Amino acid sequence: MRNAPRVATPAPSAQEVADQLVEAGVTSILNFAPAVISVPRGVSLRKVDLSIELQILSFYQQLRVVAPRAAEV
Repeated sequence: MRNAPRVATPAPSAQEVADQLVEAGVTSILNFAPAVISVPRGVSLRKVDLSIELQILSFYQQLRVVAPRAAEV
């Protein structure tokens, strides 16, 4: 993915890093930082919440364990 840096900084630094990226001409940012950041119009921003992603993985893993047992009953 060209020109799409990932922001994975501590929350207090995330906005400053995003601002620097935008100032450098970056037009797409993937934010892994546990913070909400703002970017100007024309810059794409996608927030990834790792805690939610881990919950989803855990849920589906639990289904794999429970579903075969339910079929045995």
